[in-house]
Amino acid sequence: MGAARDIAEAYLAALAAGDLDGLLSLFAADATVVSPVYGTRPARDFFSDLLADTRASSVTLRDVFSSADDPTKLAFAFRYDWDLAAGDRVSFLVVDIMTLDAAGRIARLEIVYDASEAKALLAP
Repeated sequence: MGAARDIAEAYLAALAAGDLDGLLSLFAADATVVSPVYGTRPARDFFSDLLADTRASSVTLRDVFSSADDPTKLAFAFRYDWDLAAGDRVSFLVVDIMTLDAAGRIARLEIVYDASEAKALLAP
């Protein structure tokens, strides 16, 4: 479980800090992110847009899960308090599901949460 927790903690620390380089260092060059708000995007594009829409954020890790059948898959649940660049705040529980490549980098990230409030606030 240590490696899964280490990945979750490194990811969440970079996310809370708004550290694009730190986030991208955890991902494979061709990694994909699937988000309920931003759709399916290359990791670089997703995080660039997310951070542009963010004034600040904080995260609270709740649980980390490792697949019993596939050591390349892990998931973790966390609370995300997201202060949007426009000034609104959205808070919700998130489950991130990660698939790692052979080098231990994130190849795919699927983000699961109720995005209805965030979508409404980010709508043009």
